[in-house]
Amino acid sequence: MPSLNLRSRSQITPKSPSALARDHRGFTLVELMIVVAIIGILAAVAVPSYNKFQAQARQSEAKMALSALYMAEKTHQSSHNSYSGALAGGILASDTQQGYYTYGFDNVPSTCGPTGGKNCKEFGWDDQGTAMGTGEPLITALKATGVAKTTTAGGASTVSQNEFLAGASGAIGGSVADVWTINQNKELKNTTSGL
Repeated sequence: MPSLNLRSRSQITPKSPSALARDHRGFTLVELMIVVAIIGILAAVAVPSYNKFQAQARQSEAKMALSALYMAEKTHQSSHNSYSGALAGGILASDTQQGYYTYGFDNVPSTCGPTGGKNCKEFGWDDQGTAMGTGEPLITALKATGVAKTTTAGGASTVSQNEFLAGASGAIGGSVADVWTINQNKELKNTTSGL
């Protein structure tokens, strides 16, 4: 049977400080540069994806605002036999919003009211055709810098006694404005994608 050569604790010699230093030198410059390059590649892929995700999330604001506008128009139409362009201070409560979109109507003619001959900035006509008030056709977003109109790809958004085409235009991060429309049939469309 082979004999085991067991040393006692007193016979183990500790390594010198220079030998320890050689075993734990740290990272080289090349290793650090590789790590930095990998982080840079990951960031180059992740940041655009994150920005697109944010822009898509901001589009829900336009969808919700236009759905609220649609409901307000349908309610007004059932009560007064006409749609109205009087959004701010009229059929919708607010004239500003905290979001990224401006929404409403670019073109507000005099084809509203129960007989179709009233200014569309008016709302709530009585039996004699007198308006209960007036309002503004655009709800302006505080963060929609440089977006003044809601012009759609198919023409300006407009309203009349029997139909409407409302628009929402916003600066959500792309190079062009993101434009949405909704009409009296609740057809919601993204006419110009700002992604």
